Amino acid sequence: MAPYLEALLMLGAAAGLGAVMALLPSLTGPRRPRPKKSETYECGVPLVDTGAGPIPIHFYLVAMAFILFDIEVVFLIPWAVAARELGRAGLAAAGLFIGLLALGLAHIWREGILDRIAGQSPPPESPEGEGA
Repeated sequence: MAPYLEALLMLGAAAGLGAVMALLPSLTGPRRPRPKKSETYECGVPLVDTGAGPIPIHFYLVAMAFILFDIEVVFLIPWAVAARELGRAGLAAAGLFIGLLALGLAHIWREGILDRIAGQSPPPESPEGEGA
C-alpha cells in the first residue's frame, strides 16, 4: 500500500479539486434568472436554426480513425518504457496490438475512408435496392 499512497493522495486531491470547482459556482454565483439570460447566444447573431439535424457520417469516420490511430499511443508508450522488463511475452503482446492496428488501417484504407476523411473522394453510392 505504501508505494501507491502518493498516487492515491494525488488522485484524491484531483477528485476533490474537481468537485470543489464543479460545486463552487452553484453555491456562490448569482441566482437571478431572466428571460434574456435564457436565450441562446451565438456570437451576437440571432439563432436561425436549432441545428438538430442529421450529422454527416464524415464526423463519425474522423472520430473512429482518431480513436484507432491516436489513442494507441497511450498503450504503446508505457510498453516502450517497460519493454526490457516485459521480455518476449511483452514483445508478443505489443506485436499483436500493432497487428490489430494494422488490420484496422488496412480496413479503412480498403474502404476508402482515408480518402473521404481528406475530402478527396465522395462516399460511394449505395447499390439500388438496398436500404432507403
